[in-house]
Amino acid sequence: MGLGNGLESASVGTVTGGAGTPTSAVRFRSTTLFVVPPTTSSGKPSPSMSPAAVTMAPVVADPKEARPIFAGLRELRDALARRQPELDLHHLSMGMTDDFEIAIEEGATLVRIGRAIFGERT
Repeated sequence: MGLGNGLESASVGTVTGGAGTPTSAVRFRSTTLFVVPPTTSSGKPSPSMSPAAVTMAPVVADPKEARPIFAGLRELRDALARRQPELDLHHLSMGMTDDFEIAIEEGATLVRIGRAIFGERT
């Protein structure tokens, strides 16, 4: 399925997320975008929240190596939003403790930095 903007070889599918929530997955090159529908703690749809585009870059020695993954997610999200504006994809959830600065530079609106706050897991 082509998404436009040069993303003609992207593949689209559905995976099951937490609590059995159907989640759309778009794969292009080495980036996978998951469109995660917002749910309440009981797993029911939440009409007051927007869905998020989510990815996780591989763990690499130099965080700058993650930039193409984050840029790819942003491009995929933008192409998908143009094709399906009803998805209302405002959020990009990408970046973790080691690479969140790069993710923010590439447009992240949500980052996961638990290790920076709470320390290493034991």
